[in-house]
Amino acid sequence: MNPTYSEIPPLKKQILLLKMEPNKPNVDLNTLLERIGSYLLNEHYTCAISLLSQVIDNSSTENKNLPFILSSRASIFSIIQAWDSAIADIQQCISISPDNSQYYSSMGVYITWKHFYANKFRIDGNNEVLKNSIYFYKEGLMRDPTDATTWLNIIETYLFIMEWENALSHLGMCKPYLYIKENKLIWTWLTCLSLVLTGDPLEPDDKELLMDETFQYKTNHDYQQIDCVISELERTQFYPERVNLAKEIHQLYKKRIEAK
Repeated sequence: MNPTYSEIPPLKKQILLLKMEPNKPNVDLNTLLERIGSYLLNEHYTCAISLLSQVIDNSSTENKNLPFILSSRASIFSIIQAWDSAIADIQQCISISPDNSQYYSSMGVYITWKHFYANKFRIDGNNEVLKNSIYFYKEGLMRDPTDATTWLNIIETYLFIMEWENALSHLGMCKPYLYIKENKLIWTWLTCLSLVLTGDPLEPDDKELLMDETFQYKTNHDYQQIDCVISELERTQFYPERVNLAKEIHQLYKKRIEAK
């Protein structure tokens, strides 16, 4: 689930929107933009962070466009797995712009990534870290209930903490907001996983998109967390027949997406 450069919010728009202070007339935004883009394309992430930090340091905290730049820096921090720095930037975004749903959703993602990539995940219905992620996803949905990505993230997080029924109920609620094929495929994958792990039977139509080999999907949605969930369920000997069905569903999903 680590983001790539292509997933970072458009830096050109964000940097040009950020109004520099009147007493900083010598900053060339176009040059700065070109340098940041070059650094990212060449994977010189610390250099890109340094330049973005210059923009942030030269901006007033009252500037309403500052969160755009902070969220971009947070995205780059996440690439190098500097989770605490990414979380700190997003927390500042929320403080400055508390009505923006995307910042709450990003917070949920970064908290989750930090937990998984620090190898701290264990299957546990009382996982307070992941419940905190769910809290931020819910805050995001309160501000934008049409955000399909946040719906899918919260559903997947319910699977992380073995709340199969909550996953199923949210799957039903988010279905009206699935406009693109990739999200429909992810929804189908998560629906089938939720059903088999609950112990409910699958109908042939339930996995239709997973079985359809005529279309290859492109998605940045990472499946490695579900790999971890299945491994943990096997380790704890959770209903082996259900876990085997979940593994089959998971393999079908992997076959439908292009390798990253």
